[in-house]
Amino acid sequence: MQIDHLLVDEIIIDGASLNGILKSTLYDFREPQWVSIHSERGGRSLGPVTMISENPSDDLMKISARSFGDRRLVTEGTPAHLEISYTDKWTIPDLALYTLVLPKYYMPVQIHFDSDLGSSLEVGINQSQQLFYYKLFADWRSRMHEFSLGIRLAENIEQNQEIVNSVGVVQGTSQFKQFGHAIGRQVSSPDFWFKLLELGSKFLPKA
Repeated sequence: MQIDHLLVDEIIIDGASLNGILKSTLYDFREPQWVSIHSERGGRSLGPVTMISENPSDDLMKISARSFGDRRLVTEGTPAHLEISYTDKWTIPDLALYTLVLPKYYMPVQIHFDSDLGSSLEVGINQSQQLFYYKLFADWRSRMHEFSLGIRLAENIEQNQEIVNSVGVVQGTSQFKQFGHAIGRQVSSPDFWFKLLELGSKFLPKA
């Protein structure tokens, strides 16, 4: 995708206090840049995405970064079972990609997202095998977009691994199986065989 701005929210866990910390950074590009949410692509990493450029050495010259500082998040539970809560509202420019990077092995217990371009979020994996959510804001009509986000996280290694393994997998459908069942029902019906015999008799030579 080609974007003009990248907003990265990254939730980390402070090793000393065991508190959730949010780091927010807005990257502005001097000219539109192609980025990919697939970490396997060749290019320079920027947050959880990869910049795709013909001249990687020139990438940094085209980027300005603005940090919004660290924000301490509500963190509850025991050290072995932490739950982290984050809620915020943002105004983001058009042709911008928003990303929210989760701590490794953490999954949403609850999540709410609402914006003027819908409430859907996509899921990706960064180079450190962390899950992240992303949303592309691009309608070429609005200068700015507003969205709100609320999420509660907890560590769940098993579920996290299932999601990591499933990201990028094209899920099959049961349409072919349903079609096969329909054909099977037709073949098993007496009416089918009567019609088949009637059709065959039209091609047999008459005595």
